[in-house]
Amino acid sequence: GWVVPLNAAGWSLILELVVNFLYARFWRHLTNRLLSGIVGVAGLTLMVMSTRHGGIDMGSTWGSIAGGLVRVTYSFALGVLILRAYDGRVWRGWASAIPPLALIPILAMNRGGLWFDLVAALVLLPLIVGAGLRLEPGPWLGKLFRWGGVVSYALYALHGPLLKFVRMEVVLHVEHSREAF
Repeated sequence: GWVVPLNAAGWSLILELVVNFLYARFWRHLTNRLLSGIVGVAGLTLMVMSTRHGGIDMGSTWGSIAGGLVRVTYSFALGVLILRAYDGRVWRGWASAIPPLALIPILAMNRGGLWFDLVAALVLLPLIVGAGLRLEPGPWLGKLFRWGGVVSYALYALHGPLLKFVRMEVVLHVEHSREAF
């Protein structure tokens, strides 16, 4: 069964809260060396679990919740390392948006294969995060990126129920149209 039956995306939000709680509790003990070890073990474990599962899409069901926890642990620990490695230098102007934006077409070519998903999760997305940390895009792109950041959480949290609602409305419309004939 689903971890969060009314909203399949809720599993990641719950696991992110768990990992954030653990980080808040143990952050003083998490050296860069220990975090690097966590990233390495979680990355290898994610590869093994994804191969056995047949894909990286784990966490939304009780049978795959352990894989979801590994995904969230990898991403969170690597994000902390990326932030700790940040030296404060930024790339300014519209051209600064090119490095992270150049990776988006690569991600858009996703064919849903296991190895593409693993490369995206383990390498490409962390590169986008690291590049985005240095990004100072200028006024127009800055407003666009800030807007994207503001709406992204709500969009992620609500996209599942909204899509279900739209599908139900389409099905009801089609059935109603058939009855009219």
